[in-house]
Amino acid sequence: MENVITFKQMHVVSTSLGECTAELRVGLEHTNPTGTLHGGLASTLMDTVSILSYMTTSNGTIGQTIDLKLSFLKAAKVDDDILIIGRTVKTTKTLAFLEADIVNKNTGDVLVRGSEILHIVKQYHVV
Repeated sequence: MENVITFKQMHVVSTSLGECTAELRVGLEHTNPTGTLHGGLASTLMDTVSILSYMTTSNGTIGQTIDLKLSFLKAAKVDDDILIIGRTVKTTKTLAFLEADIVNKNTGDVLVRGSEILHIVKQYHVV
C-alpha cells in the first residue's frame, strides 16, 4: 500500500477570511497513466480547499457540492510543487459560490481553474 493517496500529503499553508491556500508535491501516486496530475485528484483537491475557504466565513455551517466546473490548462508532473488556492466569492443563506486555482508554485503558471457552488445544509461541530 505504498502508493495510497492521503491528505497527509497536502498541507494548508495559509488561511484568511474567505481564502485558503494549500500545497502538495506531486508524487507518482498522484498521476494518471500519462504521468501528469490525475484530473480526479485535481477535482478533489480543489473541492476540499474551496470548502475550507468557505469554512473561514461560515459561522459553523457546512454544505454539499452541487456544481463543480474545472478547466485543465496545463499539466503538473511528478516532483512539481503545486499550490491549491480556494476563494469564497459570495454567500447567500443557502448557497456559497467558490473559486479555486491549482498553480505551479515555482513558475506561477495556472494549471487548473475552477468554480463551485455549495449548497449550505447544516451546522457542524468540531469534536
